[in-house]
Amino acid sequence: MPSAKVISLSELKRWVASSVSRMKTVVGGNGTVGFRAAPTRSGNNDGKIGSRLDYWEKFVKDGKTYQRLNWQLNRDAENSTPKKLAQQDSHYVWSTADVEVVENPSDDQAKTEKEDVFDQLERNITQK
Repeated sequence: MPSAKVISLSELKRWVASSVSRMKTVVGGNGTVGFRAAPTRSGNNDGKIGSRLDYWEKFVKDGKTYQRLNWQLNRDAENSTPKKLAQQDSHYVWSTADVEVVENPSDDQAKTEKEDVFDQLERNITQK
């Protein structure tokens, strides 16, 4: 059975994948450090999904610019496990992914990059 963190990450992926514009926002790599990439704070997203992606630093590697995305748990998650973990330290980064900064990615490019981002996030989940 998947852990509550993995379930939360799957819900976040589902939320992002449900709209091409959401995918483009997340994988465009043009976010402001410390601000949220997904999900929006509207409605009950934080509670239902239980986690979020925040934009972090940009860096250059092999001549390409990337932006790091940090995955964090939400203090107001409906599931008690992520909620408890976030209440201990809501700024703890449970995983990271690096996305290449691409101006106006195509729909297909956004879908491909979204898969890569979530593959990275799943591979990089830390245990605490």
